[in-house]
This record gives sequence, C-alpha cells and structure tokens, in this order.
Amino acid sequence: MNEVKEYRDFEIAIRRSEEGYSAHVLRSPAGTGSATFVPPIDRAAIGQLRTFVQQVLRSTGRDVGSTGRERLSAAGQQVQQIGTELYTALFWGRVKELFDRSLEPESSSSPRRGLRIKLRFDLTAQDSWLGELPWELLRH
Repeated sequence: MNEVKEYRDFEIAIRRSEEGYSAHVLRSPAGTGSATFVPPIDRAAIGQLRTFVQQVLRSTGRDVGSTGRERLSAAGQQVQQIGTELYTALFWGRVKELFDRSLEPESSSSPRRGLRIKLRFDLTAQDSWLGELPWELLRH
C-alpha cells in the first residue's frame, strides 16, 4: 500500500525593493518574514546559463564515452554549484531562519510529511528574467 505524503507550504515572493530585490516568506509553518535577495547570476549571463544547462541535460541520455563522461561529470558539478548559489542567495537571514525552523520535525509530525517550496515572482517586465533562473536546481 502506498502512503500519501502530506506537504506543508513554504511560499516565497521575490519583489523589487529599495535596495534591489527582496524575498518575502508569505506562508510557512514557522511564520513570515523577509530578507534582501541578491541574484547570484546577472541578467546578461542568463542566456549563457540556460544554454549550458540545456546542453548538460541533453548529454545525460547519450553514450558519451570516457572523455564525454569526464566532461559531463565536470558539467554536473557546475550545475550543482549553480543550485547551491541560488539556494544561498535566497535562503539567508530571516528567510533561512524560517526555512530551517519549518524543516524541524514536530513531535506529532508524521514521517510522511514534507515541505514544498513555492516561489512567486511579483516583478515588473523589466525584472522578469529572475523567473527564468533555473530555480529547479535549488540545492541545499
């Protein structure tokens, strides 16, 4: 019998602020709060980044030989680094504190419980490139 996993939401909105950008925790098991957000990748590099990630993903399904596997391994490490940089930029200060507290097991918590991260981008068209970052690579 498959047990259904229950998820609690950790919802974050990224918005333009006086300092540049901010991340606002709108909903979490630990409460709400905000911190500044400094994108780890600039707007000019987003196209190159997307091309790189697509090339790595396309390569994973092919028989690439030993030299190709070495390059793929190095590329995979770079993809993981991108995910780590995104995580570090988003989860720091009050946002990280709330996230860490939301991950803490509750005494009555079921082992089937998980935490779902939801991102919302409350941005102008000028800032929409932030939504194009490879958020699915977030890595803790």
